Amino acid sequence: MNTRIATKADINLIKNIWENSGENSVFSKWFFDKIFYSDNAVITEEDNCPLACACTVGYTLDINKARLAASYIVSMRANPENRTANVLNTLAADTLSFIAGKGMPIAFTVPDNYKFFEKYGFSLCYDYMQYDITSDDIPGYEVSSKVLRPENFDSETVGMLNAIYEKFIADKNGAALRTPENWRYIADDLYHNFDGKCIILKNDKNEPIAYMFYILRDNKLGVYELCYTDKSAYE
Repeated sequence: MNTRIATKADINLIKNIWENSGENSVFSKWFFDKIFYSDNAVITEEDNCPLACACTVGYTLDINKARLAASYIVSMRANPENRTANVLNTLAADTLSFIAGKGMPIAFTVPDNYKFFEKYGFSLCYDYMQYDITSDDIPGYEVSSKVLRPENFDSETVGMLNAIYEKFIADKNGAALRTPENWRYIADDLYHNFDGKCIILKNDKNEPIAYMFYILRDNKLGVYELCYTDKSAYE
């Protein structure tokens, strides 16, 4: 059994492994159309027969004011008949070696099995908490600022979003840095995979001070991402 870097010719093999493992969604189609890059994927095989694959995406992180290359492991998948400890352990170990070989000291993921990844040195880096609130929980602030609802992420919109985002993360000890391409992927994911929306707030000086990505579904508003430059913008 060996693991190798994927080539452009392997995309259908990898798609088949995703489908065989139960992933056949709007997200997977979008991922392979917009995000997938063969040089960021690895395949574990035996006798030239693909057993499992891992797909990664590169990021630049700001960690305590140091810029570090990082790799997000989007998924590790195996065909149902190949989902054994031997195959998955080989895939995990070789994927981490592949990431380290690219000069990336950090790997992160959203795992479906925490114990499995802990064996390879992963640990929790943040807690995910979800809050349900009603309009009665929100004070009746009077908003006199200008509200924008962009339908596309042109360079001006991306510039406003990034200006807000960089101020928002300035006092954080860890955050992902975003390029214009990253912003357009985020927008595409939000708009096409979740039918979401974006709203930008400007102050009386016409400066962008807050934005929110949100999803309206089943008579509920779900906050996808919220960033702001100060407390008044947040309110």
